[in-house]
Amino acid sequence: MKSLTPTIIKIVAFAAVIGVLTYVIIAILEPSSDGPSSERSAVFSDASGLKPRDGVRLAGVKVGYVTAIDLKGPTAVVHFQLNDDVTITSNTTAAVRYQNLLGQRYVELIGAAQGKTQGALTQVALDKTVPSFDVSTLFNGFKPVFDTLNADEINELQSNLLRVAQGDGRGISPVLKQVANITAYGNQRSEIITNIVTSLGQVSDQLEGRSAEMVELVDKLGSIVDAFSRVSDRLRESLREVNRSMSKTVITGEQLESTYDQSFATIYQRLTREPGELEGLLNGAVLLKPLMDSLAAATNSTPSEARCSKGPLPLPDTARIALMGQRLVVCK
Repeated sequence: MKSLTPTIIKIVAFAAVIGVLTYVIIAILEPSSDGPSSERSAVFSDASGLKPRDGVRLAGVKVGYVTAIDLKGPTAVVHFQLNDDVTITSNTTAAVRYQNLLGQRYVELIGAAQGKTQGALTQVALDKTVPSFDVSTLFNGFKPVFDTLNADEINELQSNLLRVAQGDGRGISPVLKQVANITAYGNQRSEIITNIVTSLGQVSDQLEGRSAEMVELVDKLGSIVDAFSRVSDRLRESLREVNRSMSKTVITGEQLESTYDQSFATIYQRLTREPGELEGLLNGAVLLKPLMDSLAAATNSTPSEARCSKGPLPLPDTARIALMGQRLVVCK
């Protein structure tokens, strides 16, 4: 009969490991604060997503945790334990922030004093708090942008949007850069950015206009929409003008092409029948230069590159001299 001792030892060792891991997990999840703490509160118009045991932070450092959330009329009173070395004053602002894209939230204290100070308060008033907002509202307008990005770029854009919404201006430039890169939607870009601005405006309303960075982003995106509108109007008018001009040019070109095709054989035979005919014609072509200069000045145009469908006809050296360096293309 085998001894049960090795099996018992393994079971005990396994239980000990599980116990240690459980203690570590509880220690991590259990809200705690260093040193003595006292209960404080803040009044929010919207505390959605916040729940007991969520953290309270000052400059990114955990200084307390939420203990309870009570409804009081149209507002929510958030109670939290706060380290005694952190003091709420009349300059302190409390904001509900997103800790991550999964929706976990925390309370951020802005402008709280360190140590004991005069005028200490036990509650942050409603007009000094920034409420929670629905992150789906923030992302809804950006769906067309997300469709053009890969997973890493989407996470980066979402993170930057959260940073802007939560008062971090460093997210504005990356957001504008990614929005400006919408090239796959052509004339829909203005509509897409308008939808984005609408979504941001809804979030700004939820934040009650207390995110200056969000307002700045909305203003900048709005200026992009205005620029698109102005440019598109000018472009449409220019295209109409070009269309009207080009229609006449195309008709004239087609007529000249038809005349040239019908007459080429006769003209070519005439010019090549006598050796001096072609050279004489080219010598006379020098008179075309002042005429072309006048036309160019009148139309404010620049010379264009001539192309022949069947290739150019080689010219004698005398032709280049006669034309005084001007380029003449005679098509075959």
